[in-house]
Amino acid sequence: MKKRIPRPTLKEIEKIISEFQKRYPKYIEAEIICTSPNKIPVWMIKVTDKGVSSEDKSNVLIVGGHHGDEESGRAACIGALEWLVTEKAGEVLKKQQVLIVPCVNVEGTMKNEHCNSNNVDLCRDYTMNGGTSQPEVKGILNIADRYKPDVTVDVHGLAGGAIHEMVLPVQTREYCEDDWIHNMLARDMRNAAERKGYPMAGHSLSWSGWFDSDLKNPVHLNTYCYKKYHSIGILTEGNEATFDYGQMKESGSLRLIELLKAGNKKYPFEYYPGYPNRIISGSFFFGLIAYGKTAEERRNSTVDILKNLDHFSFGQKYPIKKGQADLTVKYKGETLTKGASFRYRRKGLIKPKGVYFDNRKLNISETNGFVIWYDHCSTYIQWNIPELSEGEHKLKLKY
Repeated sequence: MKKRIPRPTLKEIEKIISEFQKRYPKYIEAEIICTSPNKIPVWMIKVTDKGVSSEDKSNVLIVGGHHGDEESGRAACIGALEWLVTEKAGEVLKKQQVLIVPCVNVEGTMKNEHCNSNNVDLCRDYTMNGGTSQPEVKGILNIADRYKPDVTVDVHGLAGGAIHEMVLPVQTREYCEDDWIHNMLARDMRNAAERKGYPMAGHSLSWSGWFDSDLKNPVHLNTYCYKKYHSIGILTEGNEATFDYGQMKESGSLRLIELLKAGNKKYPFEYYPGYPNRIISGSFFFGLIAYGKTAEERRNSTVDILKNLDHFSFGQKYPIKKGQADLTVKYKGETLTKGASFRYRRKGLIKPKGVYFDNRKLNISETNGFVIWYDHCSTYIQWNIPELSEGEHKLKLKY
């Protein structure tokens, strides 16, 4: 029997990248982000509508091929790339920059081996402290640090060892809305595949072999970006035991496409459309929010806030007065020059008589004041503070 060749091969991937650059110059931009230990290039494809400014676009980083013997991850990336250059993806490309690294472990792929040529499992070379040793992972981290992704997807396969497929959201901090939000998106990805006949499993990526429960020892891409940029993190697994190349590509890309479509939605608990990764701390009822009118401003604010997150504490004055909410934010860190926002949710559809920050009455403003919006059962008020200094700050709502 002729030995089966895992697809896509590295040569096939490089050919697709070359052809797509020529055919779709308005959308495709490719670059070599690093070279492997033996100087083989690792390519990234950026797909976006170049005619639209990137300032207000969400950034998505999709990485396949951490393990050279897992072909379905590479296939999923190619399937997503093929969809992104169709008319169906037009609105996604206007509002997102999609960064795809279809094959990071180029030498492992050439040999159909799990590790790279230095015999290192690339998934376990990620660190928060600069201790990364392998050039392929350094290349991925350089991209992550350059784009501060709103979403990361680590696309894997089961290397022929199992037939089940999965969508696994990253383990998040305790007692916040992140777990609910990550699982919501993962559920939608699973459902998209199942509607086309691909059964899925899903649970949080909580296996202790990946990291400890306090997220102090991250060893993969999603946790790195979640801790540093509050990225929504998803890991997918594909069936390589019984699927052919076409099935691997379809199943994997269906999940990725559903996630990309989510990035254009307006979620009821968010003021701006896009990926719902802006509640840095707290809950849907009272939380610390990334500040900014554009996606890039919110990413920069997120980084600033995360560096000082341990210096925040929140409270609400009791007993609650009728027609009034009194909230406190205690902050002991350095001045947040990138701004901070605070969001409060109240039952019912109310009309505020006054919104105050440190006894100063605010006007409606996305940059220095407040905004208001509603869902089917409640009112959201968001204080937008362009610079936050140390101290105890008072937030008041009268209605």
